[in-house]
Amino acid sequence: RLDRDAGDLLAQLLGTQAELIPNTIAKLVDYAGTATPTITLEMVRLCCVDQTDATTDDIVQDVLNGQVAPLQRHLHAYYAAGDSAIALLRVLQTYLYRLKTVQAAQAEGAALDQALATLKPPVFFKQKQAFQNHVRRFAGPVLD
Repeated sequence: RLDRDAGDLLAQLLGTQAELIPNTIAKLVDYAGTATPTITLEMVRLCCVDQTDATTDDIVQDVLNGQVAPLQRHLHAYYAAGDSAIALLRVLQTYLYRLKTVQAAQAEGAALDQALATLKPPVFFKQKQAFQNHVRRFAGPVLD
């Protein structure tokens, strides 16, 4: 069994990479063992969120918040780990697409919370405030 927060984070981490799902689920089941009936958010963090994933999110946040010094540090760590620029650009592109999706729903009259509810997978609860700030900051034609 997978608790809701764990499922949300897992969906966000894997996105559309269906080929990763079977191995990730197997890793989580092995980690949880037979004594634990539920895979929790903490288990997903421990098994699936490595330093690169955290750095990728940090890079996206740094870019959208205009924080140059932390961005340089996070990019250095990202590339030192041997990770791909293309993968990073895809993560950023997905984040921007999700921002634009929420803005389009708002343009049709939805409130911010209603527009956020349309996203699949949903915004991870710990990132929700930052995401809402970005929706507001990049309103209008900025992302067009």
